[in-house]
Amino acid sequence: MEAETKRRSINEISTDARILINVLEKRMIKEGDEFVSYEDLSKAIGRDVRNGARGILQTARRHIQGDHGVIIRSVRGEGIKKTSDYAGVMDSTSKGISRKAKRTMKEVVNAVAGKELSNEQQIGVNARLSQLGAIMLFSKPKATKKLESAVTQNANNELPTAETLKLFEK
Repeated sequence: MEAETKRRSINEISTDARILINVLEKRMIKEGDEFVSYEDLSKAIGRDVRNGARGILQTARRHIQGDHGVIIRSVRGEGIKKTSDYAGVMDSTSKGISRKAKRTMKEVVNAVAGKELSNEQQIGVNARLSQLGAIMLFSKPKATKKLESAVTQNANNELPTAETLKLFEK
């Protein structure tokens, strides 16, 4: 039996989330504001959206993003902003994934150094090290330039995965 992944309607969301949705809709969608402070959002629900009500703000953000096709990002310590820097959003995500891959690889390599691993463990570790190494390779600015060039030659359309992988064959 498949679980339904249907998004909750606004009537099924908590009162505080609905209030934040209404504030964000009014300010960012109807009035065209690019930024809403955490202070304004916290005042609207009488709780700090940076601490106890962080999840409620996340719910409201996801709702606005899904319903209105916008991207909302945090401004550390200040509030949230609407952005149309789509490539920048993905660059930021790629950098974070690359950093996480690098840290994890280092942790595992240090942890297994000098240990006798079974053949199955060696295969598992080395396969995942290779996988994370590829993720790091694809996340580098040089790789992005190579992909941008190929996309340009492909009438600015997204490349199929097989074609993307071919670009990095030796």
